[in-house]
Amino acid sequence: NAYKYINKFDETIKTFKRLVEINPNFPGGHINLGAALQDAGCFEKAIPHLKKFGRASKARVLECLYSLKKFEEYKNYQLELARNDPANIRASTISVFVSSQTDLINLNNFCKKPFNYVSIKNIKNENFNNVSAWQNLLKDIKEVDEFWEPSGKVTRNAYKTHDNIFDYQQKNIQKLKEIILNQINIFKKTHLKNSDDFIKLWPKSFQLYGWHVRYKKLGHQTLHVHPDGWLSGVFYIKIPKERKKNEGAIKFSLHGFNYPIFSKEKKIPSKYYLPKSGDLVLFPSSLFHGTVPCESEEERQVVAFDLRPN
Repeated sequence: NAYKYINKFDETIKTFKRLVEINPNFPGGHINLGAALQDAGCFEKAIPHLKKFGRASKARVLECLYSLKKFEEYKNYQLELARNDPANIRASTISVFVSSQTDLINLNNFCKKPFNYVSIKNIKNENFNNVSAWQNLLKDIKEVDEFWEPSGKVTRNAYKTHDNIFDYQQKNIQKLKEIILNQINIFKKTHLKNSDDFIKLWPKSFQLYGWHVRYKKLGHQTLHVHPDGWLSGVFYIKIPKERKKNEGAIKFSLHGFNYPIFSKEKKIPSKYYLPKSGDLVLFPSSLFHGTVPCESEEERQVVAFDLRPN
């Protein structure tokens, strides 16, 4: 994994091949070997390993087949995954992208139009309607241990908490949890009539898993999805006052993971939103999202979270 983070694919592949030889039934060996082969562009060799174990790995098979332009195999495997694992987040992500770039119909019914589910609401005045309440929230969050994120990760130039922040019992953290769960409930009710599996298969049992991120100058997140989530979100606590154009904006897109683009004629749908302090943004975990770096010396502070099925 260390080799992988510094893009030494030959060493990565060699190491995981040896692991698979030692223990052919170890899921982690095949999952990591398949991912390393895919990242190195060895799509044909990656597929047998990716098919063996893991939901996200099986979704990677779709990515490999698309990269190889094996569209008939792609279509058949997409249908197989849609039947056997309709809530596969990463499979939904690649399915939506491919249907936007080709004539292939999206056979995955999890979340066909993810932009339609992006919800933005400012909750500061409703729930933190005085300065002391806002300061108390920041004070409680400051008590949670944070760590500098190493290079190679999604989060860059930032400190991040690594445990579920909502497991901490500080009064204002629990109040924020209650507020978010209430807004998620409103979100679900708003979309109850929709036919996507994102709504129809909404988990009856789930956990709200959150983490605090404190961005320094040029801090940002690269485009990514949350395969373990269902609904994702971010609550904006502190935003720099001085910003140029889209600095600090959250970006949503259908493209990521270095998906190849075969048609220059078709535009890739994307949206930007420049957040304000107190904004709560909700969106499907299958939708690519990231942030635009900010030149300001002022910190940006957010609490990001996933609703994760149990």
